[in-house]
Amino acid sequence: MELVIARYKEPLDWLDAYRALPITIYDKGNQNSANSLPNVGREAHTYLHHIITQYDNLADLTVFLQGSPFDHTPDLYEKIWSLHEEIQFLDLCDNVLCEDALGDPAQPGIPLGQMYGRLFNTSPPSWYLAQAAACFAVSRTTILARPKRDYENFLQIVLEEEMGPWTIERLWRHIFTIRPTTEGIVTAADSQRFSDLQILIQSIREQSDYPVAV
Repeated sequence: MELVIARYKEPLDWLDAYRALPITIYDKGNQNSANSLPNVGREAHTYLHHIITQYDNLADLTVFLQGSPFDHTPDLYEKIWSLHEEIQFLDLCDNVLCEDALGDPAQPGIPLGQMYGRLFNTSPPSWYLAQAAACFAVSRTTILARPKRDYENFLQIVLEEEMGPWTIERLWRHIFTIRPTTEGIVTAADSQRFSDLQILIQSIREQSDYPVAV
């Protein structure tokens, strides 16, 4: 297992807990660092750069993380040490988003539908279920299920689109298309959140085969 960190001036003392693991840090805040990158494209540029340049040398399992992941993943330590070799794709963030093709209601103005259409050259769905912050683990087998040219194309699109880095953050699960059949979703809602519940259920039915219990 390798940790890949997209850094911009964040303190990284939290990585001391993972000294036994291979760690690659891409630094956009210090151009004199060993793995410096231009400060473009946020973490999406960093992740895709790693996949493209290391395509033939990927770890069995790569954990992609922002430089300061704990706001979105407070139990990161436990989650990383619980990873195992059977994982194909696992989002490590706790904040679940349900949005339409224009980012409503979570972040209006995010052109999810437009980006989806460009990335996958197909008609976009109406609703999108995602986790915020782009911290996830993905297996080498899952990454290699797509040819390298796909990731090169994704990177070009991210840099071309004004909102590309923010939009692709919602679409990693579509890039790594794994839909576990042994998992489901349990949720709840009161009368004030009933419309959100309807959106959530519709998006799940359009995007996956997950069973839902309310």
